[in-house]
Amino acid sequence: PFARAHQTVMNESEVAAVAEVARSRGKMMAAHARSAESVKMCLRNGVDVLYHCTLSDSKALEMLDEQKDRIFVAPAMGIMHVTAEGEGSGYGITKDHPVALYFRRELDKCIENMKKLKKTGVRIRPGRDYGFAWNPHGDYARELTFFVRYVGLDPLTVIRCATKTGAEILGRADE
Repeated sequence: PFARAHQTVMNESEVAAVAEVARSRGKMMAAHARSAESVKMCLRNGVDVLYHCTLSDSKALEMLDEQKDRIFVAPAMGIMHVTAEGEGSGYGITKDHPVALYFRRELDKCIENMKKLKKTGVRIRPGRDYGFAWNPHGDYARELTFFVRYVGLDPLTVIRCATKTGAEILGRADE
């Protein structure tokens, strides 16, 4: 529970075992992968939906691009934004708190990486990591504004990222 974003908390054999079970049951796989190594490990093992990918290095970005027709990325910018901006101050996480400063750096790297992924055609979508006291359920729509403000997408493209890509993840792209 105390691992930092740059740390990879599972090893290759653990991820491979989970992937084997999921595939044997015909299930899609999703993973929270913030570190570059966790992104690469997920891609090597067939994970379909990768949450975060915020600290991807050039090799991880290359691998995401190579698998762009198979995978989806949801960076979960909301939690990084609200934490970095001090919206957790009522819970002791002010803008100058070490956690907020760390999330600011991660958000900056995330923005850089999401711009790169969008240019290569990787399917990115808003969402995830709600339910924290300062990032509650029900605030999902503001995640759309982060894609406009930070990634530089126009509003209609963001709506497509949220709806069309969401339908693709659910296997309902034709509906």
